[in-house]
Amino acid sequence: MKNRLLTILMSMLMVFVMMPMGTWTTYAAGGRLSPDEDGYYLIEDYADLKAFAALVNSGEESANAKLTADITYTDKVWVPIGNEDYPYTGTFDGDDHIIKGISNEESGGGVDYQGLFGLVGDAGEIKNVGLKGGSITGRNYVGGLVGNCAGTITNCYNSGEVSGTKYVGGVVGYAYSGEVTNSYNTGKVSGTNYVGGVAGHNVQEIDNCYNTGEVSGVVAVGGVAGYNEAGAAITNSYNTGEVSGNYEVGGVTGADIGSITSCYNSGEVSGNNQVGGVVGYAYSGEVTNSYNTGKVSGTNYVGGVAGHNVQEIDNCYNTGEVSGVVAVGGVAGYNEAGAAITNSYNIGEVSGTDNVGGVAAYSDGTITNCYYDKAFCSAVKAIGTQNDSATVKGLTTTQMTGTNALRYMPFTN
Repeated sequence: MKNRLLTILMSMLMVFVMMPMGTWTTYAAGGRLSPDEDGYYLIEDYADLKAFAALVNSGEESANAKLTADITYTDKVWVPIGNEDYPYTGTFDGDDHIIKGISNEESGGGVDYQGLFGLVGDAGEIKNVGLKGGSITGRNYVGGLVGNCAGTITNCYNSGEVSGTKYVGGVVGYAYSGEVTNSYNTGKVSGTNYVGGVAGHNVQEIDNCYNTGEVSGVVAVGGVAGYNEAGAAITNSYNTGEVSGNYEVGGVTGADIGSITSCYNSGEVSGNNQVGGVVGYAYSGEVTNSYNTGKVSGTNYVGGVAGHNVQEIDNCYNTGEVSGVVAVGGVAGYNEAGAAITNSYNIGEVSGTDNVGGVAAYSDGTITNCYYDKAFCSAVKAIGTQNDSATVKGLTTTQMTGTNALRYMPFTN
């Protein structure tokens, strides 16, 4: 008996000695992880992912990780990577793998900072990972990938459903600093305030991103971002999904204090007050080189580009149908004192009951070099409350087409 036991022990020792050291130091079964020679924890399955989350949330917040395979998630409980005590500050590289079916429906309801990652610090980097299907829910700061991010998100996507109350986004709930680039969302996103297809609230830079999923909320609801903060920028991004809300609803962003450049919307946008094809309420900053082709409908302050403009709109246009009740305009519903609209046009149908304009319903600011197509737009004036001028007026389709446009629409730099 003793000889047999000794033989078994010797055999087990031989297997251990012959195991390649790289394999042992990189991965051990059951979710017990060790870093490889480059300092990355290699994540092969769901057990590894849970183990990495536990590692970070216990104080190893700067740990780096890389996915080595697609991961299928079958649980309904998920504790996000990174929390208020230990925001994630490492690099998480999905290496173009996907995580399928991640869901927190039994653990996330009524809880802040929900997503694959809960909180990411300013040194954190999330890249090259996709979330396919599943459902992420929570209260405030809820995103498919990240609930609250002060770091960077690059080459990521989400196709699962995301729901919460405030700061809810398909990719990130609250983009605090850093940047979100080359990322997108195709899943349904719903919340109350600050709800966006890519980001609920943006305080950083969103570049080359898009949303195709349905987005719904109450206040500050946008296809790309719900709210674009002062100093923040959205560039080269677009939305094709349906966007609906009550106040401050826009195809690209619901409310804007920053800048929007080279963006567009082709999805249907609907709301009550301050509803726009590109931005619902343009508080300050600027909207440039952007356009809308989607249908826009609301009650008050409804515009093809902006519902309510308090900033600068330049080189923008609308081709979509715009309808409402009061203050309905092809480019902007209301252009407030101190605001400016220049080098812009509308060729979409505009309809409403009171104060309707081919370019703007009414304006206390300045409007220069702006036009609308009289053949497609039944509005009788460029600005509903003012007479047309030499550079703000209705034109025929022929005058607005081809080389004729250079003559009849003399835009300036």
